[in-house]
Amino acid sequence: MSQEPPQGQRLFDRVEASWALRLTWEGGASSGRVLDLSPTGAFAQVEAPPPLDVRCELWVDGGEAGALEVTARVVRVAESGVGLEFVEMPLEAIGVLQRLLLG
Repeated sequence: MSQEPPQGQRLFDRVEASWALRLTWEGGASSGRVLDLSPTGAFAQVEAPPPLDVRCELWVDGGEAGALEVTARVVRVAESGVGLEFVEMPLEAIGVLQRLLLG
């Protein structure tokens, strides 16, 4: 039985970040920076935001932790950036994500 967080609260804490990223989607691409990261997604500033609900390929330069490569869905588009939900994550990306989150 999974426990849902109270309304307005996140299930996981987010880690503040400033890693370079590249987003690609059908018909577009953009670069920018990850502003925060969690086990289930990220919030990023991008030069040209993708449309809401589009699936995209996300590449994050995590430095010594490695490059994170996942498929994400755009769940929020705001003036300050885009919210991304991870929808597909290769096994090797899980280790990179853990290293990024643990610093």
